[in-house]
Amino acid sequence: MSKVKWAFKNFEPEEFICKCYERCSHKHIHVLHGRIPEMAQRRRDELGKPLTITSALRCPAWNSHPSIGGIRQSFHIKGLAFDISFEGIDPVQEARHWAHGMGHRGGLIAYPEQGFVHIDLGPGRSDNGVRHFVMEGGMMHRVKLADAANV
Repeated sequence: MSKVKWAFKNFEPEEFICKCYERCSHKHIHVLHGRIPEMAQRRRDELGKPLTITSALRCPAWNSHPSIGGIRQSFHIKGLAFDISFEGIDPVQEARHWAHGMGHRGGLIAYPEQGFVHIDLGPGRSDNGVRHFVMEGGMMHRVKLADAANV
């Protein structure tokens, strides 16, 4: 895992650390993979408007909290994932942009009902190495993002 040298004008390290109420190992920004804030800053620069980091690093206890609903082997625990939301941007369209406009090759999950996108650096498994999903009605749908609006 790469160390993070903080040089991101629109973000603070605290936006990426675990949101639990305990003192955990995920309160230290060095656990985060260096590409995560780079990717967030790149997208923020493209948009020219703020984006919100709703979740990035999570300790195992916080990840398993009922309000989070994270999976046991979550990329958030490994410092390889972040969730973002934007004012006035559809999460499915945003995930489509990450896949096609930014060429992201990791996982993407659009959560249109909750208003955010999950982005991870995990290995690809489908769609030529990219994992694309849309979560709607409590169900995870595997999609090709070119067809994502029709889920």
